[in-house]
Parts: sequence; C-alpha cells; structure tokens
Amino acid sequence: NGQLATISDVTTRPFVIGLLPVVGTGAVGFQPIIQPLTDGIVLTVVAVISADRRFVRLSLSPQFNNVVDVFTFSFASGGAGGGAIGGGFGQGGGGGGFGGGGGGFGGGGFGGGGGGLGFGGIGGAGGGFGGGGGGIGGGQNQQGQGGAAGGTLTVQQPVQESINVSTTVSVPDGGTVLLGGIKRLREGRNMAGVPILNKIPYISRLFKNSGVGRETESVMLMVTPRIIIQEEEEEALGIPVQ
Repeated sequence: NGQLATISDVTTRPFVIGLLPVVGTGAVGFQPIIQPLTDGIVLTVVAVISADRRFVRLSLSPQFNNVVDVFTFSFASGGAGGGAIGGGFGQGGGGGGFGGGGGGFGGGGFGGGGGGLGFGGIGGAGGGFGGGGGGIGGGQNQQGQGGAAGGTLTVQQPVQESINVSTTVSVPDGGTVLLGGIKRLREGRNMAGVPILNKIPYISRLFKNSGVGRETESVMLMVTPRIIIQEEEEEALGIPVQ
C-alpha cells in the first residue's frame, strides 16, 4: 500500500558509441566507450488502497523500448602520426652531423696558425659533440618509423524507439485496467530481378519484381489489483489469529 513496484521484461544490448584516445610513448590507442541499451517493457506501479478497502488507486507508468536499427560509422585512425614525428627528429640529426664536419674544418684551420693555444682542439671537440647529437637524432628517426601504423575504427549508432504512458485510475478490488491504443507500424520494401536487364528503361518491368510489406503491432497491457488483508488470509489458511 503506497509502495513503488517495478516490473521489467527487457533485453540489454551493449553498443560501442564512442572511442576514447589513449596516448602512449610513440603510439596512440583507442579505448571503446560501451553503453548498454534496453529493449523491452518496463512497468512502474504505485497502488494506494482506499479507507473502506474497496477501491485501489493505481498510478501506472509503462515504458516500451525497442532498438529499431543500428548504423555504423567508420573512420581512419591517426596512428601514422608517430612516424611523422620520428622523421622530424631524424632530419635534425642530419643537421648535427653537418655541424660536426664544420667543427673538424675549423680545427684544422685554427690548429695550424694558433700556435700552442689549442683553440683548434676546442673547435674540434665541439664539432665532435655535434656529430654525436646527429647520431642520437638518427636513432629517434628509426623509432618513429616503427610507430607508423593505422587502421579503420568503427562506431555504432543505435536507433531506439521509446513509448511512455503515465496515468492514474481508480479500480475496484479485483477489477482490471486495460491500457491500449499503442500501435506500431513498420514498412519495408523488397525488390528482386534479373541483373542488368532490370536496369534497362521501359522493359525493366518485365525482369524485376518489387513488393511492399507492412507490419502492424498493437500493444495492450492489463493490470488487476487485489487487496490482501492479512487476517483474512491467515484465517482462510487455517492459521490461528492472535
């Protein structure tokens, strides 16, 4: 009496409605976003008994859910971006190697005319350091080429049909409430024919057959309340009432 009751007859179907990018070292992945959708009937009832225990006031809220169709959307992933970044680092490494060559040339020039000051030696060391940097850049280029991978990702787009009804009625004990008027109409078109010949103008009607199918569905819901008095039920079962 006065409590909320829920009755459901549904089927839960999971769908991949989106993708969440996950960025790692030299790679990009995608984590699917899964959302379950219900397909069926859910009925919510609140019953309140009158003071004379003759009538029941029902607050009914049925909900009809149906997954009509599922569309798919496909797109190319951006996995090749890792290879492009690695290539940029590789070009930088080539520049470092050129700097090393310049340092060696400077070392020869200043070493010959500088006497014992050793400026040429310092210049040569700088060039060698630049060359080492170029080698590191080349290694990063190879790593970038390894990350160059891509693919096709697919996202589902379900189409859900929902019908909601909310009403409040007063029913005598043992009476029945009939909820009707909920109709669904589905229409489909099919065509079959001989290949190529069914595309020729004017004579295509002789080589093809088309049909239209319609499906009508009426949904009705019956609810019958019954007042249960605990003392009367115990007496009918032969249980002594204290």
